Amino acid sequence: MEKKIECVRCGQEIQAGQAFCPACGALVERIASQDVDVFAATQAEINAAPIKPPCAVLTLMSGERAGQQYKLSKKQVIGRDNAEIIIRDPRMSRSHASIEVFGTEYLLRDLSSANHTYVNNEMIQQPTIMKHGDKIRVGNTEFEFIIKEK
Repeated sequence: MEKKIECVRCGQEIQAGQAFCPACGALVERIASQDVDVFAATQAEINAAPIKPPCAVLTLMSGERAGQQYKLSKKQVIGRDNAEIIIRDPRMSRSHASIEVFGTEYLLRDLSSANHTYVNNEMIQQPTIMKHGDKIRVGNTEFEFIIKEK
């Protein structure tokens, strides 16, 4: 018999192995031993999510362009070169981190950068679900993750 889990957002019963809740589209988390492991998604799974994510932006909090906003979409890489969001920061890797839509959530991933990625001053070591007001630091550059009303 296949295991079922409960969606933390809406309470819907979900078949083990599903990446999204079929009722609300929330990212499903798998609890293995003591760790919570966020499922890796294929682009087809991301595109099949039943609910669209809220509109979100990254606001640059430091430097001469402080206040500049970057509207987030499917997947965007943050880096000093070869990225959708390019910041001239010598402590930032060429492709430092990515933010991608996963169902109704935004996931931040460190892309094996030399100087790591931080959320609210905590180094991330796995994909991290972003929340309104989270502070992201890549290199010496800080952003704020903002959910906007549509």
